[in-house]
Amino acid sequence: MRWIRNYKEPLLIGILIMFFLSIFVGFGSYFFVNSDTRDLAAKVGASKIKNSVFQRYLNQTVGSIKAQQPNLEITPEVENQIKSSVLRDLIIRELINQEAKNWGMKVSPQEVSLFISSQEAFRREGKFIPQLYYQYLARNLGVAPKEFEGETAKDISGIKFKTFLMSTVVTTPQEADWIYSIERSTWTHVKDPEKEKQTLVAQAQSAKSMGFLNQILFQLSQKGRIQTYLKGDAAQ
Repeated sequence: MRWIRNYKEPLLIGILIMFFLSIFVGFGSYFFVNSDTRDLAAKVGASKIKNSVFQRYLNQTVGSIKAQQPNLEITPEVENQIKSSVLRDLIIRELINQEAKNWGMKVSPQEVSLFISSQEAFRREGKFIPQLYYQYLARNLGVAPKEFEGETAKDISGIKFKTFLMSTVVTTPQEADWIYSIERSTWTHVKDPEKEKQTLVAQAQSAKSMGFLNQILFQLSQKGRIQTYLKGDAAQ
């Protein structure tokens, strides 16, 4: 979902970008159903992930990959990997969005409007141009504003919940001293020990937070029945 991440820069804290790129949870609760569910890519509890939404994210992801790696051959195996990644991201987003609602975290229409109007792609000379917004949705995404804004609300909700979780994970001074004492034994020359220590602590904080987030995601995946409806190996 690279195209969505490109539109989140004004709201994202730097470390959250790494979470989005690195989250990987092996969902053990997938169930495959042979009924006629052509309009669905997956269900997460009572929530549905439409196939049209999945296909839109998939097309954007494939287009981004081709732009960055023009020589990459999109074999059936590569395509299945991309499909699996896109569907997993959408399921994770739905899990987090549901949990955020359980915690009473809401996203107002004003927040969605402010977020969209802040995107440079929809602005000219510092002003939001509605025509650019509507043209982009129609020409690039083929989606109505209401649906796009609903998807955006889910993304903002996810950011809120992840930010909250990350704020609860702290590297203590004792942990920072221990990390520094271990790492500095391998340094041959250090210009600024304090700066190096801060870098190590930040890296440790990121790893600790990521582990905590993955643990939360795994627990959320066990709460409700997750059904996927992609053919082949796309969602395994």
